[in-house]
Amino acid sequence: MTTETSCQQGRVSMQSSLQAVVLWGKKAPQHSVTAIMITDDQQTVVTGSHEGQLCLWTLSPELKISAKGLLFGHLAPVKCLARARDFSKQPYVVSAAENGEMCIWDVTSGQCVEKSTLPYRHTAVCYYHCSSRMTGEGWLLCCGEYQDVLIIDAKTLAVVHTFTSSQSPDWVSCMSIVHSMRIQEDSLLAVSVAGELKVWDLSSSINSIQEKQDVFEKESKWLDALDCRTIRFCMYTERLLLVVFSKCWKVYDYCDFSLLWTEASGRGQFFAGGEVLSAHRVIIWTEDGHGSIYQLLNSGVSKSMHPADGRTLKETVYPHLLCSTSVQEDKQSYPYVMGYMNERKDPFYKVLFSGEMSGRITLWHIPDVPVSEFDGSPREIPITTSWTLQDSFDQHHMLSQNTTSCFSGFQDEMETVVITSSEFPFS
Repeated sequence: MTTETSCQQGRVSMQSSLQAVVLWGKKAPQHSVTAIMITDDQQTVVTGSHEGQLCLWTLSPELKISAKGLLFGHLAPVKCLARARDFSKQPYVVSAAENGEMCIWDVTSGQCVEKSTLPYRHTAVCYYHCSSRMTGEGWLLCCGEYQDVLIIDAKTLAVVHTFTSSQSPDWVSCMSIVHSMRIQEDSLLAVSVAGELKVWDLSSSINSIQEKQDVFEKESKWLDALDCRTIRFCMYTERLLLVVFSKCWKVYDYCDFSLLWTEASGRGQFFAGGEVLSAHRVIIWTEDGHGSIYQLLNSGVSKSMHPADGRTLKETVYPHLLCSTSVQEDKQSYPYVMGYMNERKDPFYKVLFSGEMSGRITLWHIPDVPVSEFDGSPREIPITTSWTLQDSFDQHHMLSQNTTSCFSGFQDEMETVVITSSEFPFS
């Protein structure tokens, strides 16, 4: 496992004669996971931590994971991670910390290629690039503890512009980029902390943004719920919209934002996110690491718990629980941070993944066609892989034992091995 030097003055200086050398013992460094993602090539898991460092984990085709490097670039807890380029061309991801630091990393080399500190605390970042209408490396659309949505240059990390609200400007809880194949246009959906859904034209606003003209939302709607965690568009039907709040999740008709269904959480349960699996299947996960897959059945009549205006809806959906994931119970690990990967690349895996405050990474292989048991009860999806930094250290225990055993005679008053090292440059 390797350790990379931190970002200095925006970039890693490769000309510096000062080299950092880190020696660890048998115990792995603390890595309390606060953000997690899987790269587009499905070969690397990236985690951000409360301690400020990032960890790169190798992901094998068999969904086995092992730690390969720690990246030091933040002085505060990492809040979110996202890709920062077209990954097939440049394997870059961006990390954002509580103190406003943003770093762009090359996950192949582990180098920090750009760093910036802005007076904004981001909680979510989405990468956007439209090759037919944009020049440059694209934009990072950011939301957090400030009004509306910031547009940041993905190469320089400088603020480009802002998506502005014409009414009720507020902090944004979550957002999602919608690409409609039907009309060949992109939109940005965002939900404020007060529960207002806002829609901005994205691809058709590129020229206005580049010319620094105001870009306001084209429509908005109150969703009658607070603490939004996730908003997802069903790209398979271009009709359904999934919105997950901490105490309920809802399905809307994307055409007119009419409410189709509301599912409340159980007692003491809090939803943390969700994703659309296929045309009529969704997966919802909770703060305690449980995932549930539902089939959305068309019931024809409204069964909504909270109709938007008291009228019967023209149609609705009814969720049927198909599967749930098994979880290693560890109350000290709450809350979990989770995500879902559905890449159309060989071997075509659908993966639910989670990171814990204990530092544990867990993967579940989601079936291509989730089904319930023969009696209709939900089928359990077993854990595919679970791994920690300590597991990686234990795996290489014999190597570290052989390295330190020859120094066993040099101990201090605390009976710990004292090791000093020197580095000599070769001419």
